[in-house]
Amino acid sequence: MFPEISITNVVLAAGNKASEDAMTVAEVLNIISIVAFSLSLICLIVAVFFWFKYNIYKVIGDLSGRNAKKAVMKMREANEKSGKKIHRPTSAAKSRGTVTEKMKEVPSVKPQNEPEKDNNATEILSYSSGGDTMLLDEEETAANAKKQQALKENDAFEMITNIVMIHTKEVIQ
Repeated sequence: MFPEISITNVVLAAGNKASEDAMTVAEVLNIISIVAFSLSLICLIVAVFFWFKYNIYKVIGDLSGRNAKKAVMKMREANEKSGKKIHRPTSAAKSRGTVTEKMKEVPSVKPQNEPEKDNNATEILSYSSGGDTMLLDEEETAANAKKQQALKENDAFEMITNIVMIHTKEVIQ
């Protein structure tokens, strides 16, 4: 009535369950690897596209100096093919003659006898009679007061804008 259960049947049943789980993990890893390889292929295609679109080969040549070397070599070859390029004066320059003369040696200029300096340049100031401060005349003080009042009333400068330079690119408005 009851099926016969033995240890071998239990081990086989456990093994089948483990093998089924192992298959699912292997399938998941297979799918992940296919997706990763697909993404890497897409990235490779995009990189090749941008390599040609932005002329990266020329950029590397500019940064390494290879393009400049090639340009200089082409110029030298073109100069060699076209013949010697020695400067020759034109007929007008020959008829005119030399425009400048050779420079003559100029004797060095020595300073002439300078007047003697006053060795007593700093000395104690002498005080005037009594050393008291003298008052200005009333006319002078009134004139100075009028000038200062006029300067305060009639400012010659009017600030239109105030610009402050700070070492930043941020603009505050």
